[in-house]
Amino acid sequence: HRAMMLKDVAVTLRDRGDLTNARRLANSVSKMIPQDVEWRFALVRMQLISGEHESVLTELDAMTGLAAVYLTQKQVLMAYALMSLGHIDQAAEIVDELPEDVRTGDPRVAMILAEMALRGGDIGSVAMHVVTAADWAPNVGRIRNLYPYLRIHRQWKAMASADIDIP
Repeated sequence: HRAMMLKDVAVTLRDRGDLTNARRLANSVSKMIPQDVEWRFALVRMQLISGEHESVLTELDAMTGLAAVYLTQKQVLMAYALMSLGHIDQAAEIVDELPEDVRTGDPRVAMILAEMALRGGDIGSVAMHVVTAADWAPNVGRIRNLYPYLRIHRQWKAMASADIDIP
């Protein structure tokens, strides 16, 4: 029961942007419930938000024998980390294998697709995907990196729709 309460506090701290305290508390919780797969994924997302992409890949590689319900989540997180590290082709291979509903509705996947579209010069796809990507606040920095491209191509509606109110 205590671990569940602390999990909620750690997630709240993460969502408020207090990653230092969220991670410290999350590590304590992990010691209480080391086999909790859901919590391991929550920790991976914290690492992702913190920009620890190599650590994310290491942790995901260590997650073997997962139930089918977790495999898509693992693939999405892996592709997101790979794209952040500039491994575009590897990220693209993973994204291509994802179910259609994940490719079209997951904001992390949308961010990957927006960045791939940028590299391919596909203005319409960049604009479309940044709007979906904006549904996950940790994408804000990567979305804002696309604003100059969107501005040059006068994609004002996409920029306004993707604007996340985070300083």
